[in-house]
Amino acid sequence: MPIAFGEGSQPSERNPGFRELSDGDAFHRLLVAAVTDYAIFVLDTQGYVRSWNAGAQRLKGYRADEIVGHHFSAFYTPEDIARGWPEQELHRARCGRQGRVVESRRAAHEGLHAR
Repeated sequence: MPIAFGEGSQPSERNPGFRELSDGDAFHRLLVAAVTDYAIFVLDTQGYVRSWNAGAQRLKGYRADEIVGHHFSAFYTPEDIARGWPEQELHRARCGRQGRVVESRRAAHEGLHAR
């Protein structure tokens, strides 16, 4: 059974930062949520944001309640949208080889990678 520790904690019954997780999905969600150095988010096949982590908030500037459910074209400049880059990137992500990162064009400080 996966185990999660609170900050600086050791496993013990007295430690409120310690808990057992019931399945791999819960463990995965915990790990992704804890990452702050990388933006980790999920897009659906139409390009709408479906999940958002703390790193995405820190690096992209949107809180989850501001971006989840919105189209990822929000990450692009109006000029990039006019050039059709968001849709090109979504097409490349859909057609990319499974399990291989598809590199994207980038606005000055934004980018998209798909698996």
